[in-house]
Amino acid sequence: MLSASLIGPATSIGSLLYARDQGHGSSKKTLHRLVQAIPTLTSDRDVAESEGEEELAWWGHRVVWSRGGEFYRQWTLEQVSAEDEILWAGFVWFPRPETGRDAAPNRQKDMAFSDTTFGPFHSSQHAIWGSSGSSTSSSSSSSSCSSSSSSSGLVRTVTILSTNMGVVYYPSGEVKTFHLPMTVSHAVALPRSQGGVLLERMLRKRRSTSWTESLPDTFAAKRARRSSGVGMVSALADITDIEGVEDLPRLYTILDPLEEAKVVVEARVRDGKIVGSDEPINENASVIFSCSDPYPYPFVIIVDASSSEVVFYQRTIVPIEPTQTAPPPSAAMTPRTMRPEDILKQGTPSVELGIGRMRPSLHRNTSGFSTNGDRHVSSSGAPSGSEMSVDPSDRTRRSFRLSKAAAIDGLPVSSTGDLQAALESQTFPSQKPSNVTTRSKGKARSREFQGGLDRLPSSTGAIGDLGNVRRQSGASSFMREDPDAGKGDAGASLHIIGERELRDTTMLMGIDREDDVVRSEMVLERIWAWKPPEIIDPRTTRVFITDNICSSTTNINIITKSTLHVFRADQPSSNSRWHVFPLKSLPCSSAIPVRSTRSNVIDTLMIADGGLRIVTSDGHDLPLAIPPIAIEKDEPPTKLVQSLSMQLEENDSMATTSPSTVPVGLRNPVRGRFTLVLADGEEIRLSVDFVLKNRLVRQCLESLAWVLDATQVFDLKCRVLMGAQALSAHLRGDSSELWHVFEAAVLDFLGSRRPKSSGSRRRMFLETSCSSSDPIIRRLVAKLAKSSDKPLQPDRIDNESSVNIPGIIIALHLVAQEQRLRSANHRDFSQVGQFLIRLTAAIGQRHWWDYWKRLVPNGTAHLQDSISPRPFPSVFDSPPDILAYLSRRLTTPLKPFPSIRNLTTTHATEFGVVEPCALSAQIIAIYERLGPEPDEINGSALSAGARATACIQFIVDQVLDLDWVLSLTPGVSLPILEMMRLCQAAPVKGLSAKVYSFIGRADLAAQVSPDCAGNNPVPEGPEEIPTIRDIYKSVNESLKIRGQKSSLPYARFGSDRRLQEVERIMQTTRLRTIAVQEPKNARQVLVSTLADLVSDQEIVQYHQGVVNTIANRTLAVPVGQGIFEYGTRTAVITDVWDIPLIELSIKILPAKTTLRAQINAENADWPCFHNGVSAALSISPDCQGVDSSWIVLNRPHNLNPEHGGFLLGLGLTGHLRSLMTYHAFPHLEPRHDFTSVGLLLGLSASYAGSEDLLLTKVLSLHTHALLPLGSMDLNASGIIQSSALVGLGLVYAGRKNLRMAEVALSEIGRRDLPGVEGFGEQQEAYSFSASMAFGLIMLGRGGQASSEVDRRMLSQLQGCITGDSQALDGRKSAIDTTLTAPGATLALGLMYLKTGRQDVADVLEIPNTAFALEHVRPDALLLRTFARALIMWNDIQPSLAWIESQLPSFIKHRDHKKTSQLELNTELAYLNIVSGACLAIGLKYAGTATELAHSNLMFFFSVLSKAASGQSMTYEGNIRRTAARQGLNIVTIALSVVMSGTGELNVLRRLRISHGQEGAGVTYGTHMAMHMACGILFLGRGHYTLGNSNLAIAAMAIAFFPRFSASPGDNNSYPQAFRHLWALAVEPRCLVAKDVNTRETVYLPVKIRMDTGSRAQTQSLISPTLIAPLDTIRSVEVDSPRYWPIVYDLQDPVNKDSLIKTRTIKVKRKAGFLDYNSDSKGNRSIFVKAGSMTGFDLHYDLISPAAPHMIEPDEVLALMIAHSGDPVLITLAKHFCGATQLDAFVRAVLLECVSLDKPIVLTVYLELFNMLTNTSPEVLNQLAMIKSFYAVQEKFYAISAGDRKFSLIRASFIATLERRLTISEVEGSEEYFRQGVWPEDGTGLARWITTHRVPDWPLLEELKTRVGREDGPDVAFRVRVVANNYASSISGQWDIVRVCGRGSRWTSESLAQAVQLWSR
Repeated sequence: MLSASLIGPATSIGSLLYARDQGHGSSKKTLHRLVQAIPTLTSDRDVAESEGEEELAWWGHRVVWSRGGEFYRQWTLEQVSAEDEILWAGFVWFPRPETGRDAAPNRQKDMAFSDTTFGPFHSSQHAIWGSSGSSTSSSSSSSSCSSSSSSSGLVRTVTILSTNMGVVYYPSGEVKTFHLPMTVSHAVALPRSQGGVLLERMLRKRRSTSWTESLPDTFAAKRARRSSGVGMVSALADITDIEGVEDLPRLYTILDPLEEAKVVVEARVRDGKIVGSDEPINENASVIFSCSDPYPYPFVIIVDASSSEVVFYQRTIVPIEPTQTAPPPSAAMTPRTMRPEDILKQGTPSVELGIGRMRPSLHRNTSGFSTNGDRHVSSSGAPSGSEMSVDPSDRTRRSFRLSKAAAIDGLPVSSTGDLQAALESQTFPSQKPSNVTTRSKGKARSREFQGGLDRLPSSTGAIGDLGNVRRQSGASSFMREDPDAGKGDAGASLHIIGERELRDTTMLMGIDREDDVVRSEMVLERIWAWKPPEIIDPRTTRVFITDNICSSTTNINIITKSTLHVFRADQPSSNSRWHVFPLKSLPCSSAIPVRSTRSNVIDTLMIADGGLRIVTSDGHDLPLAIPPIAIEKDEPPTKLVQSLSMQLEENDSMATTSPSTVPVGLRNPVRGRFTLVLADGEEIRLSVDFVLKNRLVRQCLESLAWVLDATQVFDLKCRVLMGAQALSAHLRGDSSELWHVFEAAVLDFLGSRRPKSSGSRRRMFLETSCSSSDPIIRRLVAKLAKSSDKPLQPDRIDNESSVNIPGIIIALHLVAQEQRLRSANHRDFSQVGQFLIRLTAAIGQRHWWDYWKRLVPNGTAHLQDSISPRPFPSVFDSPPDILAYLSRRLTTPLKPFPSIRNLTTTHATEFGVVEPCALSAQIIAIYERLGPEPDEINGSALSAGARATACIQFIVDQVLDLDWVLSLTPGVSLPILEMMRLCQAAPVKGLSAKVYSFIGRADLAAQVSPDCAGNNPVPEGPEEIPTIRDIYKSVNESLKIRGQKSSLPYARFGSDRRLQEVERIMQTTRLRTIAVQEPKNARQVLVSTLADLVSDQEIVQYHQGVVNTIANRTLAVPVGQGIFEYGTRTAVITDVWDIPLIELSIKILPAKTTLRAQINAENADWPCFHNGVSAALSISPDCQGVDSSWIVLNRPHNLNPEHGGFLLGLGLTGHLRSLMTYHAFPHLEPRHDFTSVGLLLGLSASYAGSEDLLLTKVLSLHTHALLPLGSMDLNASGIIQSSALVGLGLVYAGRKNLRMAEVALSEIGRRDLPGVEGFGEQQEAYSFSASMAFGLIMLGRGGQASSEVDRRMLSQLQGCITGDSQALDGRKSAIDTTLTAPGATLALGLMYLKTGRQDVADVLEIPNTAFALEHVRPDALLLRTFARALIMWNDIQPSLAWIESQLPSFIKHRDHKKTSQLELNTELAYLNIVSGACLAIGLKYAGTATELAHSNLMFFFSVLSKAASGQSMTYEGNIRRTAARQGLNIVTIALSVVMSGTGELNVLRRLRISHGQEGAGVTYGTHMAMHMACGILFLGRGHYTLGNSNLAIAAMAIAFFPRFSASPGDNNSYPQAFRHLWALAVEPRCLVAKDVNTRETVYLPVKIRMDTGSRAQTQSLISPTLIAPLDTIRSVEVDSPRYWPIVYDLQDPVNKDSLIKTRTIKVKRKAGFLDYNSDSKGNRSIFVKAGSMTGFDLHYDLISPAAPHMIEPDEVLALMIAHSGDPVLITLAKHFCGATQLDAFVRAVLLECVSLDKPIVLTVYLELFNMLTNTSPEVLNQLAMIKSFYAVQEKFYAISAGDRKFSLIRASFIATLERRLTISEVEGSEEYFRQGVWPEDGTGLARWITTHRVPDWPLLEELKTRVGREDGPDVAFRVRVVANNYASSISGQWDIVRVCGRGSRWTSESLAQAVQLWSR
């Protein structure tokens, strides 16, 4: 009888902490426990159980997670009220949390439009504010579950459910909270293949009374009534118990915590689609079982209380079809084609929109941050991104329609609330999806009302306080219709709630809808219903899976009070329905599933008749004994024994039998462990894990299960298990002892008639030692046996037995053949071989006995010649040899090698669907792909590369790795390694990243999948606990990188000092020290005291003036500093980001006095704002962890300009996409100018081109232009409204939204702004902002042909430019063109950007006569020239001729450097036109470093510099100088834009001179322009450059607008915040090469092939370097012999996307070389050190005494350190530094492997070297296989016909090794040839037979007979012919098509010896 093992008391960390909490006097709470095995991931979708054990325990508000008996984590829910408790906790697979930055809506994207307008690096146009990574918009919420359910993106989370909320804890540390729309009574985690959790709704009050009152403390009865429901809603809850209402759905699923709970429906499914109708599971159903990991079965079992049936369901995934947007009623009436006046006149559309309900918990706080204040409800919505979208800016829409139900007169309609209340409505799809079920209005009103109450949130406070309830996306629609209208206060109250919910938000009207329910993608398909003989209580019924022998068959066990009902579930085919039928019923009081006797199959452990029994396959059961329970006499020793999980012996003095061991209950099963409840209430932890730990024994049992019937297998298994348990505890882990047990069990099972032992210990020792692998022990045993009184007798087996003895021998033979394939299995091979020798000897099988004696010559069993052998199947006349099969398969198509599973017709055994010889099957499959097919016998049909690729692909598909290959024996692994090298040298395109990684091409793997390049994804399983060392290291690294700049720029510019020089120019935080001379007008006279007559006050005033001048320059630096530092830092998310203060104090030398600049406070605000922007821009756009919580963490207590700028900087880098809406609104509420400007512009930049509706609402509340008619004045300054207008343009950039364009256009000429004092001073800035908004909206969308709307807009723009203004309604309007013309001119250029419309360009006329010139302002010529160039974009040329062509004929002159000779008007026109043309060149060739553009811009830089340096102080001179200075600013920026990111030295020299400029005309704006140019030249410290997409051009045109302020506080003509919009034009085009092994940036020659129009161009560069725009590049190639070649083809979307995302090419350095940074000229390569290209003599065999000169050990170690870095190779070089043969061999092999880049063969070399000391004949077989492979390698496996590449293993080494192992003579060969007798130690004979390839014994026996009968001189020749024919026959027995080939030829020497002996 088997006996369970005692583990200890059934206590856990959770139960101990629970007992401690209850002991402290807290209120009584119920303890709940979830105990399971720690899961491990076996594949992308499968989860297995590990040996570890974990537990979740929860009570009250506390959850404790313990693993392996140790405390792991705990949580306490503070959000839950004191009366509530945690209802459920578990491990749930949910999608990875995303920040939402890269979230994209589920809509069609015009990629061509995106690339043209936004460029390849922008994704803002696809972002939606407030969306999550899994559900990006409301329109995609219904379809996102399908993608979110993909198991590849799921992580294991701890999910906790309380009464009305759930909390999800991710492995990354992120926490998400979601609201539950109903009270949960039961929850089940769904398997990882789907993810999510299945929820069972608690029954309503009246329906659940019977259960909840009977069991008040059970899980199902908890919180049957909301404790927080007070007031009106609590009173209305009584209405829920209305008789006759329809049942609500009972089951829901949550697949993502950011999605809604979806209803589970029952339906028929065919071909992945629902057939017929679908119905929700009714509320009378209760889930009693849902199959989860690790079982792959789709069962859900439900008890239907109404029919008293148990219903079996099949869980099926039916994807939800995406919502289709309804087409517009008429294409002619869409807002895009309607005239602006028609848009203004259109009324409220009466379009009904179906709303797919969003999850009613959108107010969740993912970061733990919450804000207080009223949250008003708004359910209005509009379709996002559709043509029928409700126009959010239509001011004619002033009120909402509440619903179709009649409103009650007299009820007040609430007015517009605060900011947040007005902004919280969301968007919804415009058409109800097909998967949404609409409830009828009349019948389902009360049901609708009940569902709404169930979904009403209460986590924010009292439910009655509806002001604190956030918008419930469709969940509260029950309030719109009153089920009891006109019946009193209840109906009125509901209507008031409906009024509050439909609050007006200034843009959208309420849209009537039905109450829709979204189904889950998990559909239950009914399989079968069972009527139980007794009433099933779902609270006490337990269901589990057992006998899971395969994925299509299992047993379902339902345990009731006293009976175990077993059902069989079968699936005929993979896609068919399951069938369930009853199998049997067993009386028992308790039962659990355990892994007891089988490793992969579950057994049933049950209590029956007062004892324990294990039920295995086919109903066989085993009695189980309960071990004696130890009573503690000596407490410490007993605890020690229990902690070690040791079983106490019965005679142990510390243990006595417990008075009561009657089992009454079983709990908490985990694999083979469980908790046993005894009659006295004691609980103990036991183990029934009887799975054999010996792999060989388990494999043999699984093999025999295929050849024996079920009863015989069970009998044999019991014998083995009994014998194993009979061993002492310390011997059960001994593999040798277990194998002896198996041998004895098999022999006993076969009825061996070997005499039993007399019982003496001497006899037992002899019997167990006779088959020892040690020859010394065998000799001693033989001698002892001879001296014993009774000799040992051989085994005798009855051949007449019914047992399939041949099948047993064949199965064990195949198992033994598999052991030959792995180096570590040599001992197992010997054990099975010896046992086969005993079996074949016992049945008299001479042929098989002789075969195994040759392989395992130490077997001592003697052959029984007197027994007639039982015949074997004909296919096994000769024992199949797997090495011979594999060797021949390389050249010949063969039949399948015999498999154990092919010996029987059964599909599974009681051990499940296992492959006993899986290793053999895998290797045979690999060689099948290496060898030829039947139709290509000559091997020429399939190339070697294709074969090698197929081989490697199969290995990767089988999830095998390099360690697996190296674990094989050398003869088997070498062909695979050679194929790996072949693929490595000539890789095939299109393979997966895993394949490239496997062949050692990590660079190609990184190219295919950037995630393989070292990115660390969020772990999918339970994360490992970091050690103290890891934590300490991470803290130190974080301290080091805090504020640390990227290392890339230093590799970018090498060791020169240009970056340090720019840092000096840009620094604003350190105290400056200057030397100031005395004033030039200081009057000094020589007196006796040499006194200075200049007063000290005058000197101080002079010094103060210098300090103020320098401070004015310092205040202009932050804008350029932000450009210079762009994206160079990484944020530490645990700390507040430091915004350094601007230091304005200066130390004066030689007096060493420190003076502080005297700056007005108003002049310091905007520089501080710029400083904040600069600080935020330094955070890399790729920085992880910048989420909404971190942004809120950086908010100061008092808002200041720096924080406003910080927000703008975060928006420009895209980080504000992670800012949640409820975090953004508190920033806007104070109406702080700088904060509002920064946040509005930042959000708009983050969502540029997205048309985000929620952001449009936010912007509309900050500009008068979008307010509805009759609204009160805004409390917003002019600068805020100007920023809001530009933000509106950014949000709708390039979208041609005519409504928004009309709003912006009408604001250009605004002369008064209500609520803004002093608007006249800000009118020009406001007009410019409106113009830019219009230009951005219409960006490049003017078109080739003008529509009526375009003509009217063009007419109005022309009026703003020239003064002939005419509104859209035809009325004249007076516009001040001096204020509107600059912005309108640029807006016209942006509208018709790149269109080539000459007629539009002619609108911006350049005067052709001097007279006409007098009527145009000179600065307008600059903008006109620039705007004309934008329109005629393709005509821009970087030549001097094109610039001159922009000048009128009367201005053109040859000498540009003599501009002062021109008249004033002409010179001003010349300067402005040239500056505008230069700016156009700069923008077109931005970031290209075009040489011609650079030289011409440098020329005009010198021209304007000379003009700006004039010394004339006259009025005209000042005008000339000012115009030249303004033009110089523009040309300087244009020059830097062309050279952006390059750090070109000639430009830097000129900018460095300009940095110190001062004097007349040098203002704050001049310094800003110069520092901006300097920053652009070193953009991102050389990491970034500028692009020329449409948005980039517009952003640069706005940021570099030629209107630079004279003072820091000037915003009258141009808002300074717009200077930072250049960030939208940034493109990370710095190509970086990184070593995939070291992950370091390296210098690398690359070759770039480009398409420049009609011809291709090749450019050789050295990375890191800036490259041309990606749309002009065809490919990037590595051009270096030190690195493996790799090509990035940008025509391939995968490669292009990879470069866009990472800007990095991953390269792999070849062994033997150093990188260019360490060895620029190659003088330190390993080949130079070794003295030759190979570094050694390949003709040397490595083991001969006459060795050539070798490198010294110290030098070998140094080479390993320098060229490898592998710690294994370095350790070997350190260890083997002696003078022995092994030391020299290892050093030579190390040098060879590293030099030729083949370290993988080091293991093979060492194994081959060990053959010199291995006496086993198997080494000769391995060596023969190696020789046979290399003999055919050149013919079958060469890359090309002339390929003479060296083999991985030296040929000379193999030849010498064979010569060393060859045996010429041996004792016992004569006896063997004569009688077939083997000596006692047959090792030498076996090696001799193998060396001389002696034929098998049957042929020898036949030849001996014939030679004895014949005589003659040719007898030896005839014997040779017969032997050769026999060898060919044996080698070709598996041939599909017989191929003439030589087999294993018998050597002449041994043949002659045999013939001579036989002739005697």
